[in-house]
Amino acid sequence: MGQATCPVTGAAGRPVATITLKALLRPDALATLEPAAQHYYCPDPGCETVYFGGPRLYDRADLEVPVLAKDAGEDVTACYCFGWTRDRLRAAGPAAVDEIRAHVAAGRCGCEVNNPKGSCCLGDVEQIVRAWRGRVHGGSVIAHGQEDALHDHQVRDEEEQALLDG
Repeated sequence: MGQATCPVTGAAGRPVATITLKALLRPDALATLEPAAQHYYCPDPGCETVYFGGPRLYDRADLEVPVLAKDAGEDVTACYCFGWTRDRLRAAGPAAVDEIRAHVAAGRCGCEVNNPKGSCCLGDVEQIVRAWRGRVHGGSVIAHGQEDALHDHQVRDEEEQALLDG
């Protein structure tokens, strides 16, 4: 059996649980859901399709929330459980990652229901902060008080990597 691909772009799909669609589809779209079908998330940022695999496609307009991978806006949610947007993540820096990581460790997240991908947001959150850090270290202005936090987080990242390589 081959990997499921988006019928619009051919991007490799990621399986999502039906509960994710039930939680995030608008009522008119939810009324068309075939719950027994396996649905997949299309990660292609250029594709309007969010879910495929059942008898119909569901696009961005069918969801109650914006989809991080498909919306480049700064006010788009990255952490759907705790309300962290791209702009809030950039303002808070690495402290946001630590806070979200603590919530995940405490079992408070509900990413399988809240995140359109149907999986944990931590990778996306870390990527946003890393990209911001890269721009900051590349010559942009560092917000007051963020330089020490960035350095401390970088040291922790290096220590964690050394333990993994160890």
